[in-house]
Amino acid sequence: MAKRKIAKPAGDAPLTPEVAAANEFDAAITYQQLKEMEKVAHGFGINRRMMFVVLARSKAQLVAPAVEDDAKMETPFDMYEAMDAYIDHLKRLIDIAETARARLLVVCSTVALARGAA
Repeated sequence: MAKRKIAKPAGDAPLTPEVAAANEFDAAITYQQLKEMEKVAHGFGINRRMMFVVLARSKAQLVAPAVEDDAKMETPFDMYEAMDAYIDHLKRLIDIAETARARLLVVCSTVALARGAA
């Protein structure tokens, strides 16, 4: 996804609606890319649920199955790797969300100026 920063005035000048509205942008992703991103995000649903389950269990509850059952010995390590991947995914989502918010600032500023509200 092409990321475009909102142009800011020089120095410490505030970002006014006029400066924000002066920015132009095209669509950042295609509909096909949107569908693929949704598919990836949906795939992390189990990681989100696992995160809450881990938070709802004590250390003893999380350790016992891995210590008592050889078949479950690797489970905490697999969960750790899955949580690491989920955190990376969330960091990418924050970047995408910040880009969307910046684009909405441009839109809101443009609307406010057009409606005489700025």
